[in-house]
Amino acid sequence: MIFSYEHRIITGIYKLDFYLIWVTGFTCWLYNIFFNPINFRSPITKVCALLTGYIILNCILQGKWDENSIYLFVTLIACFGITHYLQKIPISSQHLLLGGILFIFFVQILVGISQVVITRGDGLAIKGNLCNSGFFANYLAVVIPLLFSGFIYKVSLKWLRIFFAAAFISAAILLILTSARAAFIGAGSGCLFVILIPLKKIRISKKFIILPVCILIISVIAFLLYNLKPASAFGRLTIYKVSTNTISDHPLIGIGPNRFSAVYNNYQSGYFKKENHSIAAQLIADNTFEAFNSIVQVTVEYGLIGTIFFLLFIWLLIKHWLKDKDKNKNWLRIGSTGCIISILLASFFSNPFHVTPVLFVFIYHVAIVFPRTANHNVHTPARKISLAFATIVFGMLVLFFALKHHDAESSWDKAAKTAIYDGFSKANEDYKKAYPLLKFNGEFLFNYGAEASVAKNYALAIKLLEESKEYYSFSNLYVYLGNAYTEVGQFSLAEENYLNAIYMVPSHIYPKYQLIKLYEKWGKQEDAKLWASRTIQYPVKIKTPLTDDLISELKKNFQ
Repeated sequence: MIFSYEHRIITGIYKLDFYLIWVTGFTCWLYNIFFNPINFRSPITKVCALLTGYIILNCILQGKWDENSIYLFVTLIACFGITHYLQKIPISSQHLLLGGILFIFFVQILVGISQVVITRGDGLAIKGNLCNSGFFANYLAVVIPLLFSGFIYKVSLKWLRIFFAAAFISAAILLILTSARAAFIGAGSGCLFVILIPLKKIRISKKFIILPVCILIISVIAFLLYNLKPASAFGRLTIYKVSTNTISDHPLIGIGPNRFSAVYNNYQSGYFKKENHSIAAQLIADNTFEAFNSIVQVTVEYGLIGTIFFLLFIWLLIKHWLKDKDKNKNWLRIGSTGCIISILLASFFSNPFHVTPVLFVFIYHVAIVFPRTANHNVHTPARKISLAFATIVFGMLVLFFALKHHDAESSWDKAAKTAIYDGFSKANEDYKKAYPLLKFNGEFLFNYGAEASVAKNYALAIKLLEESKEYYSFSNLYVYLGNAYTEVGQFSLAEENYLNAIYMVPSHIYPKYQLIKLYEKWGKQEDAKLWASRTIQYPVKIKTPLTDDLISELKKNFQ
C-alpha cells in the first residue's frame, strides 16, 4: 500500500473531528440567532465579518477548490459560532465544561505517563492519544498555565488544589520529556504571566528588579532550548527563508487558505536548485507541510492583506482585554489568559492550531478571557427568521458535503487496504467511487495515482499525479510521476520530475538512483556518471539496508 497507515493517521482519512466541530458550531449558531443576539455594531464583529469575507474571496480566487481551503473556511465559521455561544453561557456551565476538559486532560496525562514507562522516556513516543509528541506537547501547553493558576491562586477546595498541583507537575515533566521547544517556551511564558499578575501590587522599585530578572531567565532558557536541537532550529530557518520566496511571488493575497502544503515543497526545490547551499542545510531539509510559524503561514496563505486583517483582529481583542477591569480578579480568567499566551507563543515556532484538541481548548479559553458584556441589541422576528433560514440552508449544504465525503473517504480507505491484498484492479472500483468527491484532495490523488503506477497503469497514474500536483507537494509524488513518464517513454518529463524530487529533499537517495537509471535508459551515460558520482560522495543522512544496496550498486557500476 502506497499510502502508509502512519501517514493516514497523521493527516486523517476520516475527518470526524472536523465534522464534530461543524455540527457543534452550526447548532451554536442557531442558538445564538434566537437566544443570544449578535452585536453587529461591535468593531470586533465587523472585523470578523470582513476577515470571513476575505477568506471566502481568497478561496474563490486562489483556492482552486482545494479541499483544505473548504475545510478551513467551514471550520472557521463553526469556531466563531462556538465561541459566541460559550461567551454567554452561565458560570456553572463554564465550570462544567472545564471539568470535562480537565478530565480528558488527566486521562491523556495517564496515557503519557504509561508511554514514558513503556519506552523508558523516549521523547518521540510520548504522544498520548495524538499522532506525535509535538502535537501532544502543544496540547499540554494549552492547559498547563491554567493548572498553575488554579494552584497558586488558592482555589477554595483543598482537594482541587492538590489535583491542580499534581496535574501541573505531571504535565510539566511530560512536556520536558517530549523536548518540544516551542510548547515549552509557550507554557513557560504562560506560567510566567500567571506569576507576574501580582506585580500590580508591588512597588515600582521592585518591579524594576523582578522584570529584568524574568527577561534574563527567559533569554537563558531560549538559548539552552536552541542548543538542545540546533539542527532542528537551523531547519526552521530554512523553512522561513523558502517561505519568503513564496511571499514575494504572492505578496498581496497569498497562495490561498490552508494551501501551504500544496505549494511549499515546490519552492523548496527551487531554493536548492537555483542557489548553492551547504550540505548541512540540504541534510536538514525534508518534506514540509507547515511553516512552523503562525505569522509566516498566515502571510504565505493570505498575503499582506490577510495578515493585516488578522493583526487588526488580535489588536482589537487586546484593547478589549486591557479595558476589562475584572480580567485579573478570577483564577480561571488569569489561567486562561496564560494559556492563550502559551499557545500563541508556541505558534511562532510550530503549528498548534492544526491539532483539533488544541483548537477546542483554545476556543474555551477565548470565551473565558473575552466574555461578552450585556448586549441590548435584540434581533427583530424578521431578522431572526432570515438569519435562521440562511444558517439552516448553509448547515444543510455542509451536512450534505460531510456525509458524501465520509462515504467517499470510506471508499478510499477500503481501496487502500484492498490494494494490498487483492491487487489494484479490484481496489480501482472503490477508488473510482471516491474520485468524484475527492478529486480536489491532493493526498487522495497521490495515493490513487501511485497505486496505479505500481500496477503499471501509467496513463491513469500520470493523469492522477498531475492533478495531485495542484493540491499537494511531496517528493514521492514526483518520483512516481517520473517513473510513469519513464515507462511511457517521455524521458524529458521524467527527468524534470526526478530533478524536482531530488532538490525538494536533497538527502533522499532513491530519486537520484531513479534519475541515474533514466539516463542509462535514455543513453545519456555522461549524465548518469555525473549523478552517480554525486550520489556516492553525498553523505547518507539515515543509513538503511536499502541505502546500502543502492550505493553498493552505484559503486559497482560506476567506479
